Amino acid sequence: MPNDITGTHENLTVARVNGVTAPSPSSEDDGDVMVYNHATGSYQLQPPTTAIEGASVSTGGDISGNSNAATVNKIQNKSVATPVGGDDGQFARYNSGTDNITWETPPASGAVTYETNYASLPAANEGDLDFLSDGISIQRRGASSWAPWGPIWKLTEPPLVAAWTWVNQGTATAVDAKGTIYLRAAAAAGNNFKILKRAAPTPPYVITALFIPHMHVVASNMFGMGWRENSSGKLMYIDWLFVSGVGMRVASTRSTSPTTGQVDYTSESDLMQLPYRWLRIADDNTNRIVYYSIDGITFTTLHTRARTDFDGGAAVSPDEVFFFCDAINAAAYVATTLVSWAIS
Repeated sequence: MPNDITGTHENLTVARVNGVTAPSPSSEDDGDVMVYNHATGSYQLQPPTTAIEGASVSTGGDISGNSNAATVNKIQNKSVATPVGGDDGQFARYNSGTDNITWETPPASGAVTYETNYASLPAANEGDLDFLSDGISIQRRGASSWAPWGPIWKLTEPPLVAAWTWVNQGTATAVDAKGTIYLRAAAAAGNNFKILKRAAPTPPYVITALFIPHMHVVASNMFGMGWRENSSGKLMYIDWLFVSGVGMRVASTRSTSPTTGQVDYTSESDLMQLPYRWLRIADDNTNRIVYYSIDGITFTTLHTRARTDFDGGAAVSPDEVFFFCDAINAAAYVATTLVSWAIS
């Protein structure tokens, strides 16, 4: 085994570097640099330009290839997604959810926007915005903390009118209005539900809807949402209704058709007339459940009933969902705007 260094202190020869034999230069190697070749486990003498341009690194490491075509596979041990043509102009951004680096479109200017739940507000820079997925505010990052602006809700645009089917339309109208549906029922005495229906999702599911009602303080303008059995036309629903001498009432109700009387399962009265009404229906494949809310965050469970129980005897199959309004007054029309229809 040769020594790493031989000769005298006046004329030393370095035979190995870090245990690897060094090449013996000749006059032809004047100006060359010594480059380690991992594949052969040895050093080589090469002109500086060749050495730099051809330098290689181990395949599969944080950087692979050579200096002419190097690939950065990781940054700070975080995997970097391979860019494709569609990533042109995008920037690399760390994603804590996947613990890697992905390519994303840069913000148009200034502030960065997020969409998280309230409990996951991120570390951010002053001026950044977070459109909360479970709150009623936009959060703006100040110098040291987040501050809410609002109230404002995350909405889900309802399907267009053409995606619904009328039941008992008569002279009622429904129009698509800038991402909402405006449903109007003309003044008419008696029960005369004006219904827009569609197939129910496969249970279990929850449908949360936001309405802006246009109700007169007369008996008995009403609106609501619920289930319908296609084969029989039976209706099970939650409604808001004005009752003379009582005021606003919310009820879980049933009807055998759009033109027959309502029978309440349960109700709550003496409620305030508010500009927004959140209603929710749920089918967990065991029960039908109806809820209402004032703020879209905290929901009150109004009624729970076995999903196929109509009146304690007859069975139903709640295979359609709907929303409706009904004037039940010969002098006062009723209308409602469906603002959001979210299925989860």
